[in-house]
Amino acid sequence: MLPPETEPAAPFAERHVLSRARLLRKLSRPAALVVIRGSSGCGKTTLLAEWARQQSGALLWLDLGEALSAPLPFWRAVLQGVRDAGTPARGTALPAALESLDAHARVPLIQAGLRGLDHPVVLALDGAESLTPQTVRELLAVLAVVPTLTVGVATRERGQFESPEVRLAVDSIVVDGAELEFTAAETAAVLSAAGLPDDAETVRLVRQASAGHPRATRAVLSAPSWPDRPSAEELAGHVLAAAGWTDTRMLELAQADGALFAFALQASVVDELPLGLAEKFAEKSAEKSAENVAEGIPEPIGTATAGTPEVPQHPDATALLGRAERLGLGGWSGDASARVFHFTPLVRGILRRELGKQGDADEACRTAIGWLLENGSAESAFLLAALNVELELASLAGAQCFLSLVSSRADEVRVVLSPIPVQTMRSYPVLAMLLAISLNQIARLRPRALEYFAIMLSGANAVRPMLAPTEVIALDAMVSVALRVTAQSGRAARAAASAVAGFAALDEEGREKLGHLGADVMVHAGLSLLYGGEPDAALAAFQRCRQPVDSAAGLHAMSVQAGTHALMGEMSEAAAIVAEGRTRQWPRGWSGSYVGSFYQLAQALLAIEALEFGAAQAHISVVDGNMATLEHWAFFAEAQARLDLYSGAPIAGINRLQLTRHRRRGRTDIDARGSAELDIAVSTLYLAAGNVQAAEASLPSMKRPGMAVLVARARLELVRDAPEAALALIAEAGRLPATLRLQAELAALRSAVRLRLGRPEEARSALESLAATLDGSGLVTPLALLPVEDLRDLRALAATGGSELAVKVLGQSVPAVLRRIRTISLSERERVVLRELMATGSVPAIAERLFVSTNTVKSQLRSLYRKLGVGSRDEVLVVAAAQRLLDGPAAS
Repeated sequence: MLPPETEPAAPFAERHVLSRARLLRKLSRPAALVVIRGSSGCGKTTLLAEWARQQSGALLWLDLGEALSAPLPFWRAVLQGVRDAGTPARGTALPAALESLDAHARVPLIQAGLRGLDHPVVLALDGAESLTPQTVRELLAVLAVVPTLTVGVATRERGQFESPEVRLAVDSIVVDGAELEFTAAETAAVLSAAGLPDDAETVRLVRQASAGHPRATRAVLSAPSWPDRPSAEELAGHVLAAAGWTDTRMLELAQADGALFAFALQASVVDELPLGLAEKFAEKSAEKSAENVAEGIPEPIGTATAGTPEVPQHPDATALLGRAERLGLGGWSGDASARVFHFTPLVRGILRRELGKQGDADEACRTAIGWLLENGSAESAFLLAALNVELELASLAGAQCFLSLVSSRADEVRVVLSPIPVQTMRSYPVLAMLLAISLNQIARLRPRALEYFAIMLSGANAVRPMLAPTEVIALDAMVSVALRVTAQSGRAARAAASAVAGFAALDEEGREKLGHLGADVMVHAGLSLLYGGEPDAALAAFQRCRQPVDSAAGLHAMSVQAGTHALMGEMSEAAAIVAEGRTRQWPRGWSGSYVGSFYQLAQALLAIEALEFGAAQAHISVVDGNMATLEHWAFFAEAQARLDLYSGAPIAGINRLQLTRHRRRGRTDIDARGSAELDIAVSTLYLAAGNVQAAEASLPSMKRPGMAVLVARARLELVRDAPEAALALIAEAGRLPATLRLQAELAALRSAVRLRLGRPEEARSALESLAATLDGSGLVTPLALLPVEDLRDLRALAATGGSELAVKVLGQSVPAVLRRIRTISLSERERVVLRELMATGSVPAIAERLFVSTNTVKSQLRSLYRKLGVGSRDEVLVVAAAQRLLDGPAAS
C-alpha cells in the first residue's frame, strides 16, 4: 500500500497543481531498480509515490528507519508484507523463507520464495539511506535473480544502489537532486497556483532565493506578505524566516555532532563545496576547536564530555559530508571527477546566520576565496569576494578571469559590484573595468558605464607606479579595452602596444606568473590593435596566446585570428583556422557568444566569397541574439551589407544598415574609422541600386581619406564613367598601406580603368597582378565590385594573350552587382526649370512662377532637352525619374 500521507495523491502536487511529468517520463522506462536521491524536502517521497502508483502488480511501501535497517527485520517486513497482500504463490517457498530468516544462508531462500510468486511485486522503500550495507547487498542479490520484483528507493545519499557493479547487474534509473529541483516552468506553475505573479523576473528571483529546491520554494511562498516588487534579498529572507521545524531539527542533530556542526558553519559560506575545499574547512574547524580547548571555551552542544577535554583530531571531510548527507542537510552533484556538495538553501541560510553571530564569517570567506584562487576557480572566488566586500581579493580574482566574467557572467558582475561606492572603486581599477563593461551591455545603463570607464582610466594611472611588471601588462590591456569600447581606438592601440611590448619582454618566470591571464591580455590587446587599424600587429598578439585550444582563452584566440584574417581578405588562412575550429569542442552557446563571434564572422565572410549566401546568413544569424550588446556589431553590420549586395538585395541592405545604425544612435562605441567603413557599405549599396547621387553623398568626407575611402571613391567614378578621375584616386590610394582585400579591390579597379582609357598593355599587366592576388588569397568578390561591362571587357582581354591563371581567375562566376551609369550634370537653373516642368507644361506659367521671361524659360528647356536627349515634356519626365535627377541623397 502507499503511505497514508500520499493517498490518493501527493499533497504537494495537489496544493500546487504541479505535474512532475518530465521526471515521470524518465521513470516510465521499464527498469528493475529506480533510485531517487536528494536532500530533505526535495520531493523524493512524492515522486516515489507517483512512480509506485503507475506500476502494475502488488505494491509494498516501507518507511525505513533504524528498526528496519538490518537484514533480519527488513526481510521479515518485506516477506510478511508480500504475504499479507495476498499475492498468489506457487508451493511453500515463501512461507519457508519467512520461517528461516534466522538461517545463515537466507538469501537463496528469499530468492526462491519471491521467484515462486505468480504476479509482479513492487517494493517502494522510503528513507533507504538507513539500510545497512549488508541489507543493501542482500536486496540487490535478490533483485538480480527475481525478474518479477521491481524496487524503487528514495534516499538522501549516494550509496551502493548507484555503484557500477549494480548498474551492470540490473537495469536501473537514477534521479538525482539536481533533477528534482524546480525548473523555471515548474516554478512559474507553483507561483501561479498560489495566486502570485509568475512573470519571468519573479520566477528568476524565486529560483535565485530557493536554488530551485522544492522546500525552499515553498518557504518563499509561505511569506506572510508578498512584496509588490520582490528583490532577491527579500526572498532569501523569506526563505530563512520560514525555515520549517524539520530543518531546525536537522541542525540540532548536526549541532549534537560537534565536529560536523563546526565544519558545516565554515563550509556554508559557499554555495558549491568541492571536496578539496571541504578538506580545507575541516582542517580549519579542527584548528578552531583546538584553540577553543586551549582557551577553555566550551565546545558546541553535544561535544562536551566529562573530565579533561581532549584536543580534537583532524576530521575526515568525506566522512563529515557523508553524515551531513544522511541527515538530509544537502547532497552531492556532478560527475565523479568534479563532485560538489550543496547544503540545501534553508540549511545554508541558517548556518550562515549562526556563523555571522559567532563573528567568523569573514575568516571563512577568506579561506574559501584563497582555496578557490589556488585551485583554478577564479570566477567563484571573484563572486564570493565581491559579495563579501573583500575588494583586494575580488580585484585579484577578477584580473585572472576577466574575459569569462564579462562574456558569460555579466549579470552577476553587475549585482555584486553595483553596491560598491563610486569613490571606493577609484582604488580598484579592475573592478571598475568589470562593472563598466557589464553596464555597457544594457542600453539604459550606458551613461553609468561611461562613468566607470573614466574611473577605471584615472584609477589605472594612480595605481600604475605601485604595480609589478606583470600587473602593469594586465592593466595596460584593460585600459586598452576601456578606450576601445568608448571609441578611442588610437589611444586603445597605443595602450595595447604597451601591453604587448611588456609581455614580449617577460622571461618564462614572468609569463608563468601571468598564467592563463596572459592569453586574455594578448587577445584583448590584439583586438585593440585591430580596431586601431593595425591588423598585422593584432595577429602577432593573438599568436602569442599559449593556452590549450579547447580552453575559453584558446578558443577566443582561435576565433579572433580567423575573423581578422577574413576581414583582411586572407581567406585561405581564415579557412584553415575555421577548419581546425570545427574539430574542437565548443561549449554550448560559446560559438555564438562574444568568445565565438569572430569565428562566426570568419565563416560568414568565407561563405560570401564562396557565393553560398544562405550559409553566410546562417552564420550571421547565430550572433543575432547578442548583437545588441556585442562590441563587434559594426563588423557584422558590414558583413550583412556585403551579403545583401552580392545576393542582389541592395535596397533591403540599405534599409537594414540604416536601421542598425539608428538603433545605436547616441552610443559612443564606434570610431571614425568604423563609421567610415559603414558609410562605404551604404554607398556601395546605393551604387548597386543605381543611385549615384546618394552613393556619392554617403561617402565620408575626410581631409586625409584612408585607403578604403579612396578605393570607394574610385569605384564610384568608374561606375559613372569618369575613368580619369578614378585613375587619380587609384594613384593616391596605391601609396597607402592596405589589407589584402583592399589590394585586390584596388588591382581590379586599376585593370578596368586602364582598359577603359585605352591602355590594353598596362591593363593586361595589372590584370596578371590581380589574378595572382585573387588566386593566392581565396577572394572572388573584388571581381563583382567592377561594373559588369568592365568585367566583360577584362575577360576578353585575358582571353587574348593572358596567362592561364588570368583566364581561370577572371572566368569565375560572380554576381552582377554594378553597372555603368550614364550621369547627367544639370546646372542649378536647369534643375529649377525641371522641377517646375514636373508640375506644369505651360512655359508662361513657369516664367511667371520664376519671375523670368518666357524666352529665358524656353532657352533653359532647349538646353535641358538636349542634355537629356529627348524631344518632349513627357520624355523629360521619364528620363528624369530614371536618372533620379531630383532625388536627394537618401533616395533609394
